[in-house]
Amino acid sequence: MDETIAELADLVRAGCDEDERLAHELRAWADGTGRADGGAYEFHRLIGDPAVGPFGGQSPIRNWGTGQDLAKLADPARVLAEVALKRALLDEALGWEHGSDCWTGTPNPGPCDCGRDERVRAVLTCLAQPYQETA
Repeated sequence: MDETIAELADLVRAGCDEDERLAHELRAWADGTGRADGGAYEFHRLIGDPAVGPFGGQSPIRNWGTGQDLAKLADPARVLAEVALKRALLDEALGWEHGSDCWTGTPNPGPCDCGRDERVRAVLTCLAQPYQETA
């Protein structure tokens, strides 16, 4: 599927928003402060009640079967840093100018012939790859 630059940008923005939301939620669980919205989870109810909490009753920070600390594997600070980097790269690529002789700036604009759109699409395709549906 050949996605437009706008579609790729929207996909990256939506993916970054979701990554950021989950990182904040995980950080709130990992540091014991409760929900990211300021509420507090009743931790003693989380293990036995699958309807409680944003992770379906499962602890997002501990695999009870293996004892593995998942918060260390999914480090919220690292995820937030990656989100900030992806957003900066997205803004940078979208801010690239067309060449002075590109058809897009003429009175009868045509497709980009200066290579700008191709370069932007290449960067956005890389940024969007983790968020694209797999068949």
